[in-house]
Amino acid sequence: MMLLRLEGVGKNYGGVTALRGLSFNVAAGEIVGLMGANGAGKTTAFSLIAGTQRPSHGEIWFDGKRIDGKRAHELSRLGIGRTFQLVRPFGDLTVRENIAVGALYGRQPAPSRAVAEARAEEILNEVHLAKLSDRLPGTLTLAQRKRLEIARALATRPRLLLLDEVLAGLNAAEADDAFEMIRAVHAAHELTIIIIEHVMRALMRLCGRVVVLHHGEKIAEGTPQDVAADPRVVDSYFGARAS
Repeated sequence: MMLLRLEGVGKNYGGVTALRGLSFNVAAGEIVGLMGANGAGKTTAFSLIAGTQRPSHGEIWFDGKRIDGKRAHELSRLGIGRTFQLVRPFGDLTVRENIAVGALYGRQPAPSRAVAEARAEEILNEVHLAKLSDRLPGTLTLAQRKRLEIARALATRPRLLLLDEVLAGLNAAEADDAFEMIRAVHAAHELTIIIIEHVMRALMRLCGRVVVLHHGEKIAEGTPQDVAADPRVVDSYFGARAS
C-alpha cells in the first residue's frame, strides 16, 4: 500500500527556490533514505511533509488523502511524526515527562497523564533510556538526547516517522547501537520511516531505497547500491565524475 506520495512539490522563500518539482512515493513499511549535501532541501522536504511549512507548489498525499496545507498538529493526529536535527527537549521536564508529553498528543492521544506516563515507560525500555527516566535532558549525552528525540516522536504513535540526522555526531559504536534501535522500533511499531542522512554507508545499512537531492531537485532514486554508482550523485558530492 502506498502511504506517502509527493507530486511536483516545491518551496520558494521570496526569490529563493529551496525545493523544486520533488516527486517520490513511499510504501507502507518501507525505510527510505533522503540524501544530499547541506542546503539540498532535505529538511525543507520534511517540514512540508510534517506541516510545519506549506509548499508553494505541488501536492502531498498521505494514506489516500491530500494533506498539503494542513497544519503540523493535524498531521500529527493523522500519524506523521518527526524528529529535528537540533534536539531541543523540554529542559525542565524529566526524560519520562518529555516522552509523556508526546503521548498526550498525536494519533490516539493518551486520555490522562497516568496513561501517558505508562506509555512513556514502555518507550523508555525500547530506546534503552529506562535507567535515565528521572534525569533532566541536560544531563544526557548527545547519543542519549538523540534517543530521547526519537522516543518523543514514537510517543505520538506515528505511522510515518521522519528522522532528521539522528546519527549525526555519533561515534561508530553509538551509530551501531542507533542502527539496531531504529530497526527494532521499525519492526515493533510497524512503522514507515524516511531518514535524512549524509553518509551513504549508513543508508546502505538501513534503507531499501534512497532519494538524492541536489540544489533542491531530485537527481537520483533507487537502491543504495545503484544510487552510490550514479554519476550524477558522484558529481554532486565530489564535483567531477570518476574517470
